[in-house]
Amino acid sequence: MPRLTRLSSLLALLVPACFGEVVEGTGAGGAAASTGGGAAASTGGETTSAAPTTGGTSSGPVVTSGGTRETGGEPTTDSTGHSSGASTGGAAICGDATIDPGELCDDGDADQADGCTTLCRAPRSCLELLMLAPGTADESYDIDPESDGSTIKLYCDMSGGGWTQVYYDGLDAPQGWSAGQVSVCGELGNLLGGAGQFGMGAATEKSIDLQQVPHTQLRLIAELAIIDSWDDEAIVVTLDGDELASKSCNYTDPNSCAQTKDHCGNILWNDGNITLAGERANAANAALVKFSASLSEDANNEAWGLDTLSVFVK
Repeated sequence: MPRLTRLSSLLALLVPACFGEVVEGTGAGGAAASTGGGAAASTGGETTSAAPTTGGTSSGPVVTSGGTRETGGEPTTDSTGHSSGASTGGAAICGDATIDPGELCDDGDADQADGCTTLCRAPRSCLELLMLAPGTADESYDIDPESDGSTIKLYCDMSGGGWTQVYYDGLDAPQGWSAGQVSVCGELGNLLGGAGQFGMGAATEKSIDLQQVPHTQLRLIAELAIIDSWDDEAIVVTLDGDELASKSCNYTDPNSCAQTKDHCGNILWNDGNITLAGERANAANAALVKFSASLSEDANNEAWGLDTLSVFVK
C-alpha cells in the first residue's frame, strides 16, 4: 500500500505534502537559533564551529592536538616521507593520511562528506558537516554524535539548514508505542490505530531516542489519517507534555482535512489525511511524543491513525 508521502516529501519539510495539509505548530518555546557546529549534547563533548574559509576544502594538514611547538617549528619528515611532530613530541598532523594518537581517522583528503572530515573524525551532526562543506547534498552520511569512532548512517536535510533525521517510523509494526495495533485503511495504507481503535479518549505515546546528536532544536513531522464523522474536533501532538501542533477537522468540509473519499471505517463518511509539523527548542537526548484527539464518539464513528513519523534535530 502506498504511504501518504515518502521520504522524498520530507526534503522540503513543513511544505504541504502532495495530498493532505501541513499544519505547523506554534507552541511556546519556539526554535532556538543554532550557533557553531551544533550545541554540545548533555553528555558533553566538543563542538566545532569554524568552517574552512575555502568552502569545505582544506589547504593542507592541520594540527589536531597539542599546543605550540616551543622547539622546532615545522614538523620533520622521515625517510618514508611521513610528516610527524617535532622530536620533542609535538602535535599530531591531521591530513597526512596516517592516523596519529588523538585522531579517529585520517584519509589525507579534503572531502568532508566521506566519513572523515579535515578534523580527522566524522562529523557529529549534519549541521557540522554543512558548516564544514557548504552545498553538501541532501542524503545519508556517516555521523559520529559522540566522537568515539562509532558512526551511524543518518539522513541529512541540508537544503533545509542542516537537520539530522534521528528517527523515522513507517508504522508497519507498533514498536514501542503505548497503544494501538497496525491496521489497513484502503489507499491510505498501513496505520497505527485507525477505524475501530483510536476514537474518543484514545491516545498513544512513545519516547524517541535522539541518538546523542548535538542539537538545540527539534522538528517533528507526522502524517495522520482522519476517519469518518469529525465535527470540528482536533487532532493534537505534544512534545514532553506541551502542545506542538494541532488541527481541527470537519467531515462536511473537504478543505479542512481532505476528507474526500471513503477509504476505511464507516462507509457513510469520507476519510482524509493531514500532516502535522512543528519545531521546539530542545537539547535533551530523548523526547516524549504523544498523539490524541478531542473526539466525542467511539472509534466506529470517528477515528484517526498515525501513518508516518519523522523527527529531526539541529
